[in-house]
Amino acid sequence: NVVCSFIPHQIGVFRVQQVIEIIGPVADEDLQSSSMKPFYRIHLDFNSTCKAFTKKVVMKINPGITPLVSNPTGQFVVKDLEKNKDRAPVAVLQSATTCLHNHRLNEKSMKDALIAFPNDRSASIRSGEHHKNFRTIFTKTPRHDYTDPDFEYTETEKLEKKIHEEYYMKYIRYLRGVRLKKQAEREHMHACNDWDIGIWPGSGLRSPVLSGAEIELVLPTDSTECPIKSNELLSTKKMASKETESLQRKVIKGLKLEPSTAHEKYDCSLILTPKQIHQVIVGPSILNFGNICVNSTNTHMLHIINMLPMHILIQLDVNLEELKKTKQFSYVIPPTASTYVSMIFESHTIGKFWKSFTFTVNNIPGGHILVMAVVQPVKLELSSNEIVLKPQGFLVKTCFQGTIKLYNRQNRSAQFGWHPVNTIRGVAFSIRPAT
Repeated sequence: NVVCSFIPHQIGVFRVQQVIEIIGPVADEDLQSSSMKPFYRIHLDFNSTCKAFTKKVVMKINPGITPLVSNPTGQFVVKDLEKNKDRAPVAVLQSATTCLHNHRLNEKSMKDALIAFPNDRSASIRSGEHHKNFRTIFTKTPRHDYTDPDFEYTETEKLEKKIHEEYYMKYIRYLRGVRLKKQAEREHMHACNDWDIGIWPGSGLRSPVLSGAEIELVLPTDSTECPIKSNELLSTKKMASKETESLQRKVIKGLKLEPSTAHEKYDCSLILTPKQIHQVIVGPSILNFGNICVNSTNTHMLHIINMLPMHILIQLDVNLEELKKTKQFSYVIPPTASTYVSMIFESHTIGKFWKSFTFTVNNIPGGHILVMAVVQPVKLELSSNEIVLKPQGFLVKTCFQGTIKLYNRQNRSAQFGWHPVNTIRGVAFSIRPAT
């Protein structure tokens, strides 16, 4: 028999999986010898719970008559009830009713008085509980009490502490009132809108089921039905309606370089918020002119959409030499309108062009636009590098002719001319057109 013992060292749950190996003679691989090796294993699960054992604290009354050697002084002494059971002395049980040793001078202290044993604080001179009235068992004399400044507050210190607590309590209540007032104002501000009618959700009301025709009537068709308020976040639905309204009002020509009227000057001098700048679209963000020819003029349209109900001033901060032929770099856009402006690109350098410029809305940075282009030299392409001339008939003076095509795939017109390679013996054929 194998006995497994468990001795806990701490309180808690003990779970362990123990492996027991049985060792015996096992044949080796060569089958000529044997050695002691484990040939069988057993897995055992040990579970145990260690709990704290607390002895019951029993009140022991010490009437004040103690021997020379006794237990620790106090009202509560740990006793084993199974071994010893103490009985209360008769003097203690009858002390509340006896009047044998009562003093006439101590009759006033009898009201709401507690029994005080002589040695309940024999090992300490510290003050007791001042708010309780103690008396002795027999003579009912009030127990001596005093305030020890080393262990307790004096009356003046208690008063200062109380004033200090009341001051900070009033301050904390004031801060709480201010916070609740601000919270109520915010809730009132968000609640007072066109959609909230004061009905709490989940109060038993159910929305009616709408038909297809009613849903079509409910959908807003005008942007004025869902305006963008200053205290609300932008939504895709509202911005889409404002963008549709701005696209319907196109400004083709007549854009001013600078604001002229007093109303335009006031609108263009306002400092826009990030929410307002987000309602101004200047795009595309990449102006890709593609493959263009050197020294050629190329035009790309820039789309500007103003969804704000006021004039704005768009300024293009262009420092690129390739865009200097653009006619205008500043535009006054009317409220809720859109327009197209032309950007002219011309480069004298062959290679890839990849630069950007910024733009401002009412002198506030609004973003940047990337300009891309691949500048190539002037080039013509032949349909074939070799041509075979065949006769048209069997006469002596019949000519040989063929056709070849020239392709100009660039964005600029090109001139060409034919130059014979070997001119010593002359040229036996002619090309039309020659240039």
